[in-house]
Amino acid sequence: MDRKRMAWAELDGGRIRENLRAVRNQLGNGTRICAVMKANAYGHGLREMTAFLAENRLAEMLAAGTLYEAAEMEKVFRRTGNSLEILILGFTPAEEAEAALREGRIRADRTFFSVYSPEHFRELEALGRSIGEKIRVHLRLDEWDSGIGIGYAAFRERKREFFQAEGVSVRGLYGHMYTSYGEDREATRRELEAFDRVVRELDPDIRRELIIHVQNSPLAFHFPEYAYDMARIGTAMYGLGTREAGDRIKPVMRVCGRIYGIREVGAKALLSYESGGDAGNKRKIARIMLGYGDCPQLLSLEKLLVRIRGKNYSLADEPCMDQLCVDITGGDEIREGDTAVLMGPAGLTASEICERNGVHYVHSDWMTITTERLEKVLTEDA
Repeated sequence: MDRKRMAWAELDGGRIRENLRAVRNQLGNGTRICAVMKANAYGHGLREMTAFLAENRLAEMLAAGTLYEAAEMEKVFRRTGNSLEILILGFTPAEEAEAALREGRIRADRTFFSVYSPEHFRELEALGRSIGEKIRVHLRLDEWDSGIGIGYAAFRERKREFFQAEGVSVRGLYGHMYTSYGEDREATRRELEAFDRVVRELDPDIRRELIIHVQNSPLAFHFPEYAYDMARIGTAMYGLGTREAGDRIKPVMRVCGRIYGIREVGAKALLSYESGGDAGNKRKIARIMLGYGDCPQLLSLEKLLVRIRGKNYSLADEPCMDQLCVDITGGDEIREGDTAVLMGPAGLTASEICERNGVHYVHSDWMTITTERLEKVLTEDA
């Protein structure tokens, strides 16, 4: 590791490969993988992960959360010459889609928009006719016409409109089962069966032209029989929040900082934004250039440990935006230049940090949310 780097997140490329291989083994090799990249690739770095996945052909499609993220992926494609198709999972107003297409920020021939309602479909259809190019879409279905998906009844009533439109090409159909993140497996099964009935009602000629997908990371391990054509894999790819996968899924990220200063300080020394308190005796403090401006959710936790030279230490005070201080009293072997690990294989994993702080393991992806300025370093053995 470069000694000049003061704070970084290591991403183990080998583990990313292994995690995706475990998913493919679970679902069968005929199921395509759509790698979910929303929220800066769950904090793992949108640009870095896009380049890595596209270059190594580890997925058949990438999923963006927003139009902005899709445009950032396109920048990577233009720079590297590698590309994959992109599905935008979030709601994209027709006027924003039009501006992005006309300005060349995204490409119509490798971008799919999610359709959230019949009204949204008609707006995109009008856009396609106005620019003389069919807008490619995936219809997002929901059991009810809820605003986060077209209700099953509404879909059945409007099949002709959806599949015979002049300005839109429907290329996929998908659902998102929120119950899959809970413990009620029977509720999830009922939702999957309802979705499956809609799929089985499709005309065979239409069905052959569609990419059907309902799988997310939890479903891939709970209900692999509903794999259909593609699975949207986010947390499992990053080694997060999929307890049922056991050791088949491994954490990918390690958050590190370099110790740049070690001092003994008085009991009332000012270490952060608040006035110095009464901590008793003098303490030995290590300073690290890494703060809540780098990993805000992780550093908002009270019970956080930092691993240095194989031992765990507590924070000496609340983190600042750009740095934190660790109480290393008794750690006489620690030196300036040593690496401190806040999370990862050489420290506590995201799931372990959640458990320690009373956060449900499903939310372990909160721990990996890092900002753009925290440098992401891809390795094969982080």
